[in-house]
Amino acid sequence: MSSKTGQRITLQLIRTRLKLLAVLSPERAAKKAFLYFQTPFRKVRKKMPPIFTRAEELHMDLDGIRIVGYRWNPGGHRKLLLVHGFDSNVFNFEGYI
Repeated sequence: MSSKTGQRITLQLIRTRLKLLAVLSPERAAKKAFLYFQTPFRKVRKKMPPIFTRAEELHMDLDGIRIVGYRWNPGGHRKLLLVHGFDSNVFNFEGYI
């Protein structure tokens, strides 16, 4: 089963559960839905693309949270910052790099 198929099945199960719970208790369904929306789906960890071995790895701490970044061409004239969202992964940007 592919990752996409697994995600579709999981999403359908969540929808069905929420619909059934809403029949019994709309308030509990709303609370459960809120928990789902604030929690990212678990994803299969991707293998590091080879281009990341040529990057300078950066580490920053922000309010006790460890942030990891990558830099290519340090000191270069042009700069670009790419930031992924809550449910994404840095390796999704391989094509842009």
